[in-house]
Amino acid sequence: MPSEIKELPKGEDEVIMDDKDYHLEIRNIGDDIFYFLFDESALEQFEQFEQSLNVPVALIVPAICLIALWMGFLFPKSIISPLTKLSNQVAKLNYPGDAEIGSGDKPLDEPGTLEITFSAYQKRIAKFLSREQQFSSDVSHELRTPLMGIQSAAENLLNERPDNNRY
Repeated sequence: MPSEIKELPKGEDEVIMDDKDYHLEIRNIGDDIFYFLFDESALEQFEQFEQSLNVPVALIVPAICLIALWMGFLFPKSIISPLTKLSNQVAKLNYPGDAEIGSGDKPLDEPGTLEITFSAYQKRIAKFLSREQQFSSDVSHELRTPLMGIQSAAENLLNERPDNNRY
């Protein structure tokens, strides 16, 4: 046992032997004395390595944040560009009498623009179907009226057949 350790009192202490730092703990258990040595050199090397990383980390973290910020602005535009193109194409389908894009309480972003435009387009289709049904009804009525007259005249002619001798 090294003399530096034998002379130390019971408890915990730091010891340097052979240019290495050790954590020492001395305990009496019964009549026996136990010495526990822990080599702290690996821990100190790790702490030095960790301290040497502080400067590069201090430079890398802001760079990564700037790259993430740049990508945060770049990628959403490329991801949403098909929706933007569709929104612009649908906005061109606007006809007089449709709701103006940007009016109302809907936000003027791509989904809001699409919602407003598709809503106006749906109303326009509903109006077209209503006009088509009204036109079909009017045409049917207009065709039925003369046909009913012709049918009535034909039935009267059948019921009142002239004699073949008359002519």
